[in-house]
Amino acid sequence: MSSFDSDDFTTPNSRYYDQLRAEKRVAVRQEILKKELAAMPGASDIRRFGSMIHNYAMLWGPEQQEVVTYHDFLKVKEATTGLMKTWCTAELFSFDKSISDSICDVGTLLQVMDSRITMTKYFLLMSQFDYNCDGMLEPYEFYEFYAKHIVALEPRLTEIKRKLEEEESKVMKTIVITKMNLFLDQARTGKYAIKDILASGVVQELDCLCNGSSRYDFTNWFCAENIEYILEEYNALAARSMDGLIRKENFVEFQPKVKNRIFLRRIYDYLSSAEANYAGIMDITLFCRFLLIMRTKSHPVCLRTIFYALDADDDGLISFSDLRLHFDELCELSRDRDPDATVPEASNFEPWANEIFDMVFADAKKGVIDLETWLRGPYVHFAALKLINSITFSDHETIEDRNLLITMDYDLEVLAVEDDEFETAPQSLSL
Repeated sequence: MSSFDSDDFTTPNSRYYDQLRAEKRVAVRQEILKKELAAMPGASDIRRFGSMIHNYAMLWGPEQQEVVTYHDFLKVKEATTGLMKTWCTAELFSFDKSISDSICDVGTLLQVMDSRITMTKYFLLMSQFDYNCDGMLEPYEFYEFYAKHIVALEPRLTEIKRKLEEEESKVMKTIVITKMNLFLDQARTGKYAIKDILASGVVQELDCLCNGSSRYDFTNWFCAENIEYILEEYNALAARSMDGLIRKENFVEFQPKVKNRIFLRRIYDYLSSAEANYAGIMDITLFCRFLLIMRTKSHPVCLRTIFYALDADDDGLISFSDLRLHFDELCELSRDRDPDATVPEASNFEPWANEIFDMVFADAKKGVIDLETWLRGPYVHFAALKLINSITFSDHETIEDRNLLITMDYDLEVLAVEDDEFETAPQSLSL
């Protein structure tokens, strides 16, 4: 048989031609996406449209709300030229029905248009890295998008990436991918749906870095300041270990506003036993997961992990006895914080526990909170803060403490604790 008869090279159904067709399909798709991106309105087009809308706006109602009539909206549409014209639709005007069918709030109109343009732009950008053309991004594809369209626009991120690449380190990629895996790949499929990325808060964080509005906002997971902070804290904690991993005895030094040591021990055990090949260690990925859980207490994934850590007897329920354990721990820590202050007495436990039940809309008469009730509780993130933070004792809290609680405990600080406090650690959570 000659080489021309080989299935690998000449047969129409061969893998060789399948690969060629796939590459051609991707190339054609890339060209289409680039043309669509080129046809997107720019920032100057959006500002010009907004200026024209404001010129036709008028004050309406007792609150002097800035509105525009549909007749004037059509005038603006007629005067609009170029790429913005196709976005000036009747459907866009009718998005806000709160006033009247013929009147639209200017702020709402511009916000909806800006949001749609932003989402469309990021959909097209991410789709360029969807090499399988299935509407999903694998972790390395998302990181390619992040490196090309986010990092390249921010000098500090570019410098961090260059230094890590010189050290042959993949830490930056790990930090970025950890958040995506935790929030957008709960089923652990190894992919993120682009539509889910757009519906999450990830796009807002990325866009803020591009337009400079929160380039140095510490709460933005993808910003340079946050990545540097994670690297510094992890390296400081892992420095004591020869293998570069964090162990419980040095992890105790890092407590981002977590004053409840019982909770910290259990969440460490849960993360290290559930995620690591063997219990008792924490690598950079688990450290990032811990930070995300502690910063994002209103997210279902984080709330589920917090529930398991608060369930002291591992029976799938948070009972009064579990709450009592944490209450006593917080009282002890309050004494350590200010020995001269009046520490809540045992009689204060019942109203404190009832408040926890009220926050998650659970029946205190039953005496237990199950996982479903916990996750559905309207104020469960405040309940989580109350259970793991000593600042919720009103006799001790300062104005700064209250502001910290209201802002969802985003800022981090280190509270030093002695190493021997972990000698009586409870058993790891059962999985």
